[in-house]
Amino acid sequence: MNRRRQRILMNVLVIVAFLILGGLVITQTLTGSSNPTSSNAVAPVIAPTNNPIVEENKKPGTDKWKSPNQNDYLKNMADEQKQRMEGTQSAADR
Repeated sequence: MNRRRQRILMNVLVIVAFLILGGLVITQTLTGSSNPTSSNAVAPVIAPTNNPIVEENKKPGTDKWKSPNQNDYLKNMADEQKQRMEGTQSAADR
């Protein structure tokens, strides 16, 4: 084999190797699998033992987040809704 044929053969082998590796990467990406022979295998996720959100949710709640006027707001909203309902009922009765 002369030098030119060896270079052509080497280039073809490199291109084929890149195509095979590219196909494997695409297959893994599309299936979400780290093992292309497995059928969409998903590794189990182990939650940390001291999850800060879970720990916070175990604590008793508080109402400090409420507005001091919240009860007044709710009462006014209920009164307005009641007035609207009475207005629609009286118009429907006409």
